Amino acid sequence: MRRQNEQLICALCHLFNCVPLWGMVFNGVVWFTNRESSRAAQIHARQAMFFHGILLAAVIVWMIVVLISRLFAVVIPPLGGLLNFLNTIVIATLLAAHILTCLWGAWRCWTGRPFRYPLVGELAV
Repeated sequence: MRRQNEQLICALCHLFNCVPLWGMVFNGVVWFTNRESSRAAQIHARQAMFFHGILLAAVIVWMIVVLISRLFAVVIPPLGGLLNFLNTIVIATLLAAHILTCLWGAWRCWTGRPFRYPLVGELAV
């Protein structure tokens, strides 16, 4: 595979990772189709899938906390409202950090520089 094509595929892995759930599908297809022809594309697709998995786990935890905060809202309304507000701030911050990290990774790959996601970069190699 040519170097420019490889850089494009790696950049697209990180760019599509911004889109919830579809990023996982796209990266799975890239990993499956390029696992033997391009080591770099394989590594970047796997990294993106791991990083996306962390986001999905955070969203599931967020949904559980929303349910708990609604329960608290029935028993102690001010506490439930505060928990709901704080939970919304946390998930919005996590989503913004996720998108910015994915865009940064796409840019680094597009320009030919190495990129590893925080927390999962070494696990995916």
